[in-house]
Amino acid sequence: MGVSFSSINRWESGKTKPNMSAMNKIKDFCETQGIDFSALEAEWNARFNLAVY
Repeated sequence: MGVSFSSINRWESGKTKPNMSAMNKIKDFCETQGIDFSALEAEWNARFNLAVY
């Protein structure tokens, strides 16, 4: 996915949150693997006050 282990570690520990580019990579990965991304996307959008259309 092109995301470093240290970035993922910071996300999991709550020190940082993925940026838009990283979220797009995660979404693409989930879609190709048949993983439901909707809950994660909704939470991310709510945190950053983004509208979902």
